[in-house]
Amino acid sequence: MQTGFDILKSLENIQEMVIRRQRIDSFMSGLAVPEFALLIHKVMADYARVIDRAVYVDFVAALLFDPGIGYDRRRTVYEAMVELGFRQCAPVLLDIATRYDTSELPFYELEDVPLGVRKAKARTRDRDLLIQMCMDKDPDVIEILLANPIITQAEVMRIVSLRPQGTRVLQRVFCNPRWAYRTPVIAALVLNNWSSPAMAAALTPILDIRTLSEVMQDKVLHPIVRDMARMVYRRIRGVVQQR
Repeated sequence: MQTGFDILKSLENIQEMVIRRQRIDSFMSGLAVPEFALLIHKVMADYARVIDRAVYVDFVAALLFDPGIGYDRRRTVYEAMVELGFRQCAPVLLDIATRYDTSELPFYELEDVPLGVRKAKARTRDRDLLIQMCMDKDPDVIEILLANPIITQAEVMRIVSLRPQGTRVLQRVFCNPRWAYRTPVIAALVLNNWSSPAMAAALTPILDIRTLSEVMQDKVLHPIVRDMARMVYRRIRGVVQQR
């Protein structure tokens, strides 16, 4: 019988993100709570020895945003993780709000343009307009922008580095098949204090040691993000020292 680790490893040769995430969603929904808790701890505490980077990103996306894994189930698994002593990874399962008010988002010139018109504009090939629209507050508009072939990583970094920024906008970037696996994008998502603390904490295991150090020292970030970064940092340093 395949374990959760076996299934995750088997996905490494699948190139299509949608297929990988569907399979992760499917098998995680059938896991018993103790097995689920152990899998999360093992993957997050030691991901590099368990699965590759792309599958890890898919695992986090499914864990946090798959509608089939409801909050009640995540809460139950969280309690199991705490009981088993996996306290540092457990908070990624909680729906922790940012400490900032989304009403603080800055005004931008197209804000009063009807949503349908902005969506249409986000599909154009006018680069100057698209750059301007990186300021849009609507997650659906941003999702269209992210799929526009004119958009480059530079524009995506403008979106994920913007402060203040909508938490749901940052979530859409993370869930996007074109941009979700890029190292600078992941780092910017973690370092943006408007990101969901659970998402930012869950992404720390795939940061390099220099970025982890930056996260640990950033007092603006939520404590669970800094704590997770500290755990991963110590783990990496421990592995390096053993070599």
